[in-house]
Amino acid sequence: MEESNKTMQESQNSFNVFDEYALLLEDTAKMTDRRQQISNNYLSMNSLIIFSIGFLLKDSGLTSFFPVFITLPLGIAGCYICIFWHQLIEKSKQLIALRMKYLRDMEELDGMKGSIQIFHKEDALYIKKSDGYADEKQFKPFSNIEQNLPKLFIILYILFFSIYTPLKLFQHFMQ
Repeated sequence: MEESNKTMQESQNSFNVFDEYALLLEDTAKMTDRRQQISNNYLSMNSLIIFSIGFLLKDSGLTSFFPVFITLPLGIAGCYICIFWHQLIEKSKQLIALRMKYLRDMEELDGMKGSIQIFHKEDALYIKKSDGYADEKQFKPFSNIEQNLPKLFIILYILFFSIYTPLKLFQHFMQ
């Protein structure tokens, strides 16, 4: 009886590697989906801000200095939104990379012998660095490309306001 309890306790303390792998894989997929949804939301917010700035400027007929006072806060808000967006992408990238590392490590465990080890096969497609992972100079993960979107919007906001505002100031004082 005592041996039966000991075996039962051992089985409750142990875990099934495949089940844990499947749970981690599912969690990683959900996290990737959330990151993509977050990017879609931030992309929509920035598109709305740019549309609003364009609409306000078009509606004003570009004849007065007043739109600068309205659109400037929108541009500043857009820059802050982009900064938060970039931080969320970076944090998500780190969390997903951590999970991917654990998935790769789990593929090497005894409980996964005979599996196809898909992450190792994917890694074999890319040139590797000394640490065994894909060289991001050769292989651009989507998150690296995605991180450039907030930067692009910030550049657009800065370029617009560095050109439009001085131009409007010049026109205003020349009248």
